[in-house]
Amino acid sequence: MGEQVVFPMNFEKYKALGEKEVANKNFQLAGFHFQKAYDLLPSFEVNKQLAACLIEIGQFSEALKIVSEMKNDYLHNEADAALYIKALLGQKYFVQAHQIVNRQKAEPFWQEEYEAICQAEKYSQLFEQEEVRRKKAQLSEFFSFSNLDQLAFLKENRFLSQEDFFAGVLPYLTDVRIHGIVRASLLEIVRDLNLQAAVDFRRFDGNVASVALAELPEIREKKMVVKIKNWLKEELEQNNPLLVPVLEEELTFHLSIFYPYAEQIIVQPAFWLQALVSIYDPTSSFVLNEEEQKQVAAYKLIQEKIQDEIQRFITE
Repeated sequence: MGEQVVFPMNFEKYKALGEKEVANKNFQLAGFHFQKAYDLLPSFEVNKQLAACLIEIGQFSEALKIVSEMKNDYLHNEADAALYIKALLGQKYFVQAHQIVNRQKAEPFWQEEYEAICQAEKYSQLFEQEEVRRKKAQLSEFFSFSNLDQLAFLKENRFLSQEDFFAGVLPYLTDVRIHGIVRASLLEIVRDLNLQAAVDFRRFDGNVASVALAELPEIREKKMVVKIKNWLKEELEQNNPLLVPVLEEELTFHLSIFYPYAEQIIVQPAFWLQALVSIYDPTSSFVLNEEEQKQVAAYKLIQEKIQDEIQRFITE
């Protein structure tokens, strides 16, 4: 007989081996095989299988990294969301877990998840007191961090319960020492926690107003954002495609600075974009009547001030 031919391992074989080891409750080896399969084809199904194995063996940090690669997919059904929440709780991201659950906790499944988060918070407060104290101290000094460090703190906010976090950040929503972009990020998080109907918030113009949290969209979910992106594709992708990602990034800053009142400022998104294009590309020209030219010029003046704000955000 001829020599036996050994075929190379492929996605399906690695996946099948992983599933076999899960049945044997050998989660470490199962995770090894699922990682091999995922490296070959990063499907959502294998992402879940790999994350579940990592959680079983207590590797919550690695599990959360894997889950985060497809986190939006995890929010489409309850079972997948529960796995995401487990990964968050394993890494003590209590506030982030509450952001997923709180708006839905009236439903039985989400009420159970909410109670699990609250239990994890209580456990942490009892047995991880030093870490909790350290995070509370950092939150009390939040205003002294650089703007970028403030955003990093919000992203990596671990160990704090939602009550401690909410009480700590509430004064910063009106604090003149906090940059508008950071205040907008804080407002988004507070909205998702859904702990009270309204909060006071310092607007871009310096005035303080009461904001109804239930009515707030995400910064990037405004209908106006869709209009702006459509305009970018229609007007620039053919003639100046390199400018599109630059403008999209700058517009994200604009929406954050004006949040949640952007639509009151950017009444005509097309003219707002034309003004912005003229700043980055002075050679650009648009067919406009006299009134439209005045509107674009007015928007341009606002944007030049915003650029100073963006620069202050980056450097301070």
